[in-house]
Amino acid sequence: MVDNGRGIAASQRTRVLDMFGRDDSDPDHGHGIGLATCARIASLHGGRLLVEDTPGGGTTVRLTLPS
Repeated sequence: MVDNGRGIAASQRTRVLDMFGRDDSDPDHGHGIGLATCARIASLHGGRLLVEDTPGGGTTVRLTLPS
């Protein structure tokens, strides 16, 4: 899936994985539930949700699960 949004500020990338944690630089969007829910589901399955830089700008959200 491609999202052409502005990305998540590097200083906020761990915070957005907490329930109701939002990117403070964008107060008008989101409720802080989506990524936290995904991270919890991944964790319950032994995986992780990682929020990383995207080359050229933006943010990549990567889901890892055990094989």
